[in-house]
Amino acid sequence: MISFAYRFNLYKSAAENVKDEMTAINALFGDDLNILTESKKEIDEILDNAVKKITCLSAYKKAFCDKTIVFFGDSLTSDKLGYRSIIDKCEIFKETVDRSVSGSSSSDCFKAIAREIADKRYDYAVIFIGTNDSMIFNGVPLADGGIFYRYLRKAAEILTEKGIKVKLFNVPFSEYNESFESTSEINKAIKRVSDEFGLEVFDVNGFFKGKKCHEQDGIHLTPTAQLALCEKFLKWLYIKNEKN
Repeated sequence: MISFAYRFNLYKSAAENVKDEMTAINALFGDDLNILTESKKEIDEILDNAVKKITCLSAYKKAFCDKTIVFFGDSLTSDKLGYRSIIDKCEIFKETVDRSVSGSSSSDCFKAIAREIADKRYDYAVIFIGTNDSMIFNGVPLADGGIFYRYLRKAAEILTEKGIKVKLFNVPFSEYNESFESTSEINKAIKRVSDEFGLEVFDVNGFFKGKKCHEQDGIHLTPTAQLALCEKFLKWLYIKNEKN
């Protein structure tokens, strides 16, 4: 398993101007691409090894070679060693577009979707948002279930009106007990939107239940967990595609 310290050092070594942990972590989850140049080879090697562990890859390529997919989310998706990066490296889809941004909330995600979909067409859109919304600040979450629901509902409306197949992810519980209730409310909102629009929800939280999946910060997913998430999601998407 690649440790959090290893990930930090990998990105910190990318350039001498990366002196502080925050800068390195921002690079780690995809915000500052300029400092990754010298580490790109090592990152590519890690992703190449991850791709080799994906089973049924040829079947996925055959099923999705003419499809396009766009990802919206926060650092769980923008992670340069994460599930979305592995999918991109697999070259399964005709085009894989990343519109995730570390630190994003449901409000940010809605705005990104409104901008991106204005004049573009995708076959699939993945929305994995809510971790930051559920975080507790001064005793209250960044966004309650009602606010989150309204943003996600509007996002789903924009995408479905374009004929895009929307795939929602629910939110894995962090290791902070204080955010348990707010995360539960976020997941209820996701279920509500999925029911209203007839959307399918990939059960991330159920998949990781009882498993060690977090980095030492208690929020982000380890590369091992991200690889497992990638393989599970691709299998889920393939099965859903075959049924349709």
